[in-house]
Amino acid sequence: MAKKTGKNSTSTAAESSENARTGTSIASLKQAVLDNLYYVQGRTPQLATRNDWYMAVAYSVRDRMLGRFMTALQGLSNPKVKIASYLSAEFLMGPHLGTIC
Repeated sequence: MAKKTGKNSTSTAAESSENARTGTSIASLKQAVLDNLYYVQGRTPQLATRNDWYMAVAYSVRDRMLGRFMTALQGLSNPKVKIASYLSAEFLMGPHLGTIC
């Protein structure tokens, strides 16, 4: 029986603990696209059109964006976190405002 090295078992553990729906590893992204193709659209890779593949990728990207958005919302409910840190933005006044004033 082959002996596992620490490096291989660590990388496998990290990949398996990553959420398949919102993970950012290459393996996680590949699996998410295939899952969305199969479970959301009801297509197999052999019968999928270019549009089916496009939609599967779009669903995978949406899942990751929504996951980050929900994490940010949960952070807003934390009383120790200042809301200003989430809402800070820089607005630059353009020259077009000179004609209004």
